[in-house]
Amino acid sequence: MSSAPSHTAPRRATITDVAREAGTGKTSISRYLNGEMSVLSPELRARIEAAIERLDYQPNQMARGLKRGRNRLIGMLLADLTNPYSVEVLQGVEAACHALGLMPLICHAANEVEMERRYLQLLTTYRVEGVIVNALGVREETLRPVGSGGIPTVLVDRSVDGLVADIVGLDNRAAAELGTRHLLARGFCDIWFVVQPFEQVSSRRLREAAFRDVMSAE
Repeated sequence: MSSAPSHTAPRRATITDVAREAGTGKTSISRYLNGEMSVLSPELRARIEAAIERLDYQPNQMARGLKRGRNRLIGMLLADLTNPYSVEVLQGVEAACHALGLMPLICHAANEVEMERRYLQLLTTYRVEGVIVNALGVREETLRPVGSGGIPTVLVDRSVDGLVADIVGLDNRAAAELGTRHLLARGFCDIWFVVQPFEQVSSRRLREAAFRDVMSAE
């Protein structure tokens, strides 16, 4: 009775393999991978590059990052990735990360508060170097281990009650007031304010309140 042949994945090349192939030590390989080219001779750099190509060596960026204390990961938590605003913000974040040699780790909470909490916990375990949060209803105590735990945190468009952090966004009150007054100045009087559920979203609450204030003053 014959058995089916086993298909095992080929062993991935290690830094030790590259050093042996290039005829040098692991320290030189590490310097090459870290971009410290000035301490390596042109001949040695060429040997290392050739060895990496022959062995198809792929460095473990996570392990290297943990060893150096940096992994170049930036966590981004989005409440709703289907929102056109979120897409624009994401594109800007990706462009900035690419320019700085960072890798964005995108987490889509799909407008679920529990998913926001789980993703924030996940981002801390990955030891990301920074977190960008476009929150739905995440509470301050959930974000506290991130912001106060040494991980820089930036909020996008929406504040979180009780959390002191940098925020990038619109002056929502001024924008809603400006738009409402523009319509009133044009002679419109029967004006409706249409908004998605806003009780948990600070920016929407500000716009709704500003609209009511302007309309009640007329």
